[in-house]
Amino acid sequence: MIPFLPRTLPPAAAPISPADLLRGLVTHRSLGHLENDLKAFFGVRHLFLVSSGKAALVVILQALRTLSSRREVLIPAYTCFSVPSAIVRAGLQVALCDIDADTLDFDPHQIESALTEATLCVVPTHLFGGPSDVGRIAALATSRGAFVVEDAAQAMGGRASDGRWLGTQGDVGFFSLGRGKNITCGSGGIILTQSDQIAAAIRPVHAGLQSESAWDGLRAWFEALAILFFLHPTVYSIPARLPFLRLGETRFDSDFPIKKMGGAKARFLVHWNARLQQHNEARQRNAMEMTKHLAEYYVATREWLTPALRLPLLLPDRAAKEALCASPDAIRAGIRPMYPAAIHQIDELAGTFQGRDFPAARSVAEHLVTLPTHPYVTPNDLAVIAALVQRHRFST
Repeated sequence: MIPFLPRTLPPAAAPISPADLLRGLVTHRSLGHLENDLKAFFGVRHLFLVSSGKAALVVILQALRTLSSRREVLIPAYTCFSVPSAIVRAGLQVALCDIDADTLDFDPHQIESALTEATLCVVPTHLFGGPSDVGRIAALATSRGAFVVEDAAQAMGGRASDGRWLGTQGDVGFFSLGRGKNITCGSGGIILTQSDQIAAAIRPVHAGLQSESAWDGLRAWFEALAILFFLHPTVYSIPARLPFLRLGETRFDSDFPIKKMGGAKARFLVHWNARLQQHNEARQRNAMEMTKHLAEYYVATREWLTPALRLPLLLPDRAAKEALCASPDAIRAGIRPMYPAAIHQIDELAGTFQGRDFPAARSVAEHLVTLPTHPYVTPNDLAVIAALVQRHRFST
């Protein structure tokens, strides 16, 4: 450890090892090999690789709109801002259903009425890795003629209660390979489906994308280098202090590249399945340990039997959240607020929802923080995090 740098946990991290970095330079592994490995592992017939998770969602939506005249995409009213930005980018309309604050999933009492004749697809989201009730949602959607797009961007390698991989239960699903996800190659996205019809619709959209360039590949290598060195807790305080990096910032941005994944990124994923298992085992172990210490303190009550990308914690009020998140000790412990607003409160979507309110989503945005679970988190870190939360839980 560098003596003058305080140990600082990143809120989320998918470690890359020096061996991964070296393989990214010397291996000749192709995109085709990676695609075949992924299809075999997840048991799907069709798979497409793109430049990011939100690019994956755009490609899916552009394909689905060729199969239906419907134009609304139903999403949870509290979710990652990348989801509505991808919907806007695809030229479709954002529709919302409020959430259940205890599970962060769709409110089961409202989802049926939220599905309408205009609904092209519904997007159940495994937020922070916690499984959505895709089976129930799919039954409702199918009865209404809507597709199910499974957002598993934060849940790669997790399983549903019936043993199925998250991301494979809907008509089509996607993962993200961003730097804070379950595994990473710097950035990237995976689309997977069993449906021949949907694959046939995706194929021309995907074929029409520009491939990532040699420059994109070089940049991916430098991103991997930065992840190797600067996400480690001994030095993370350096990038965390640089505001121009905008680490952890949540923005609504519908202007982002949509490309086919380049071969350089595939080379960082030679042993992706071993890394995924190792990282997810650490996340699950850390999440379970923290819930033992904090079970009585407002942890969202979904069962964390799958790897938690981050562990969500609901504090009793906004004051307690702000006090905790402003604490230098909490910042060094990787405790962070998440998405700062419900989707209907995003400025760029003002007027879309005609003054409607989604109170559970709004309340969660005001009360929720997340705790780090990634492999850099040590038993001592877990004890520090639990003590900090307990100390601030009734701050006013």
